[in-house]
Amino acid sequence: MSDSPIESKISDEKINNEATMLTPPASPAFQFEEGHAVYQKDGFHPVNIGEVYNGKYKVLRKLGYGNYSTVWLVQNELDKKYWAMKVYSGGVYGAGSAIEEFELKVLKHLRDADPNIKPDNIMIQIPDDSIISEYLEKTSVKVLSQDPTTDYQIIQSTSLREFYFAEGFNLMKLKIALSDWTTSSFTSNHLIEFIQSDLLRAPEVFLAAPWDTSADIWNLGALVPELIYNQNMFSGRDPNRKYNEVRHLQEMENLFGLFPRSLLDKACPENVETGFGEDGKISLPETTTVGLEVRFGDMEESERAEFIEFVRAMLVIDPEKRKSAKELQEMKWAVHDFRDK
Repeated sequence: MSDSPIESKISDEKINNEATMLTPPASPAFQFEEGHAVYQKDGFHPVNIGEVYNGKYKVLRKLGYGNYSTVWLVQNELDKKYWAMKVYSGGVYGAGSAIEEFELKVLKHLRDADPNIKPDNIMIQIPDDSIISEYLEKTSVKVLSQDPTTDYQIIQSTSLREFYFAEGFNLMKLKIALSDWTTSSFTSNHLIEFIQSDLLRAPEVFLAAPWDTSADIWNLGALVPELIYNQNMFSGRDPNRKYNEVRHLQEMENLFGLFPRSLLDKACPENVETGFGEDGKISLPETTTVGLEVRFGDMEESERAEFIEFVRAMLVIDPEKRKSAKELQEMKWAVHDFRDK
């Protein structure tokens, strides 16, 4: 692990537990914090309250944890400023590799692609130190033994969220932007293969077929209706109302057509066998799924047609036939004037 923390504005990180039925689970879910099992060779580094990193960053509290890191509130002992210190797992992107170099590459790419995205706007910036002071006063943490001969004791994280979302706080003071680039992947260098949250996951990812930036387009297509109508495009619920991946794939099939043989041929054979019959159709009993025309029936007719066309352009099961971001930007709904006439 590098002894130089990556400095970032204060942010919270939460663990992302993803259900896997079609692909083997990567690791068991832990009930409390990140669990002891991750503290091993090429795993998490045991950080303790009161430790000083890089000669000046004193650890005050544990803010959170994720699949690949823990996040700590630290104070620069020289200028007394507060920072979030992100400590990466030793195995991220291969044992011994410098994950900070990867994150810096992403930030550099974003800087060059769009000058408006700058370090200040990555994550959430706390408007003033009074929030940190209140947080430290109202939270406590047990200082644990740092004896290297004993097992590392997991430290409970205490979130800052309730302090910067306190009653009466002006949310407009918060600067919020894109964050958590450690789980990003270059198309030529995948961090993990089973990406995306359950209900936004692209068909090719479910099937463990090759994926690229087109998976992001599917992700967007599933997300836009949620933003517009506050409803999920898919539910994936079986008759017992439990999430089921094959049921999720069946909803895709009902709404957007059969999975092309070209995609199934590239997929993991076990996944295809689990979810599909010999005819290439989902192997579950037939069900109905509410169509897009009904879901978006409250829209004006002309806008509804444009919106459905926009969504269908993204939610194409064959990843090679999805429109690009540039093409989507030029579609009628994307350039629609929504101002009141």
